[in-house]
Amino acid sequence: MWSKTKTGGKAGFDKVYTWVDKLGAPVNRLSNKVGSEAFWPTTLDVESDKAARILKSFCSECAPKRSCDRC
Repeated sequence: MWSKTKTGGKAGFDKVYTWVDKLGAPVNRLSNKVGSEAFWPTTLDVESDKAARILKSFCSECAPKRSCDRC
């Protein structure tokens, strides 16, 4: 019973993932239109740029407002 479930479950998961993965680009376009970062994971260089923008926003928001040792 377990071996049938294990192989059938993987095939079902792969089929659903292939279908859901096609939604990535439209979801990212929609999130960009509303001014948000991309939701669905993309290539490593795009994800790295996104992470850099997020980290920079934390640093640039803190530095001008406060002049303390923590920021």
